[in-house]
Amino acid sequence: MRAAVAVSASPATWVAIAAGGAVGSVLRAAVSFGFARAGWPLATLAVNVAGSALLGALAAWLPARTAAPAGTAALTVGLCGGFTTMSTLALEVVQQWQAGAPVRAACYAVASLGCSVVAAAAGYAAAR
Repeated sequence: MRAAVAVSASPATWVAIAAGGAVGSVLRAAVSFGFARAGWPLATLAVNVAGSALLGALAAWLPARTAAPAGTAALTVGLCGGFTTMSTLALEVVQQWQAGAPVRAACYAVASLGCSVVAAAAGYAAAR
C-alpha cells in the first residue's frame, strides 16, 4: 500500500513539514479557542473533519500537478497533520468514558471517525 501523497525526505522537506505543522497547530488552537467548552468536544470534531476534507482534496489534486515534494509535504504532512488531532480525540473519548458517559464517548468516537472519512472522500471527489 502506498501513501496517499508521496513525499521525499530531503532537508528542505523536513523544514517544510515543520513550517506547515506550525501553521496547522496554530490554526487548530485558534479553532479550539473559538469554541466554548461544553460536554461535546466540537473543536476537535471540527478540525478533524475539516482537516480530513482538506487532506482528501490535496491527495487528489496535488499528484496531477507538478508540486514540489517539499510543498506537498508542507501541505499534507505538515499543515493537515498539525491541524488535525487523533490524540486529542482519543483523550476526549477516554475522559468522557471516565466521567460516566460511555454512550456519549462511543457516539463521539463513531461520529468523529465517520464524519472524517466522509469528509476525506468528499474532498477527494471534489478535487478530482
